[in-house]
Amino acid sequence: MNRGSYGMRPAMIEVRSNTRRVRIIYDTPYIRSLPTRLEVTEAGPLGPVTKSFGPLYGDAFSNELEIFHRHIAEGTKPLTDLADSRRDLALMAGIIEKMKESSGDA
Repeated sequence: MNRGSYGMRPAMIEVRSNTRRVRIIYDTPYIRSLPTRLEVTEAGPLGPVTKSFGPLYGDAFSNELEIFHRHIAEGTKPLTDLADSRRDLALMAGIIEKMKESSGDA
């Protein structure tokens, strides 16, 4: 068995804009609930500034469910409301349609 092709390998999801980069870093995509780190790099007046958060443990769905419960219990509003969620779904549907068109599956 070639152990070099398996094992612990850092992986990440990165989203960039002109002034900000957000990275979600996890040690392996194959094991659930391993610690995750979040890095946010923003353009500052003297150059890039990076803030790191974590490691964060736990399942993302469980975290979201706990926060949802807290909003209901405390009567607060989440950062993303239902209208924003609908726009996200419409955006994703548009992206899927464009991908179908470009691959000839439309």
